[in-house]
Amino acid sequence: MTKSSLRHTLSYIEYALVIFLQVHNDIMTTSDQKEYTTHKNLQPLLAWVIGLAIIGVMMTAVWPVWNLIPQYITEQVKVVSVDQSGVWADTQDNYLVKLTGSYHNVSQGDHIMGTYDLKIKQRMHTFAP
Repeated sequence: MTKSSLRHTLSYIEYALVIFLQVHNDIMTTSDQKEYTTHKNLQPLLAWVIGLAIIGVMMTAVWPVWNLIPQYITEQVKVVSVDQSGVWADTQDNYLVKLTGSYHNVSQGDHIMGTYDLKIKQRMHTFAP
């Protein structure tokens, strides 16, 4: 083999090695990017799952949501006030409640059968000192 043919062969080998290393580097870079992209896409999902878990714990342990579901009761009440917002009455155990429904021809001091949300009393106990 002559020097010139040896030089050409080495240059072809060097060229092939450079191409091989570039391809290998490109493959490794794209797999790293895919892995990073996958982890990056999972971060919002993880945040949502953690947020929903916190909300779930708070809904059941800290403040039960079912207290917002009304439980209506009808009983004898004394009308305290009649205004644009509705009829306000005093219950038998001295709670001031807003009556639900329509009450016509009632005036202050009347004793009527009124319907109100029973859970108002429970909610007031929560905030009363």
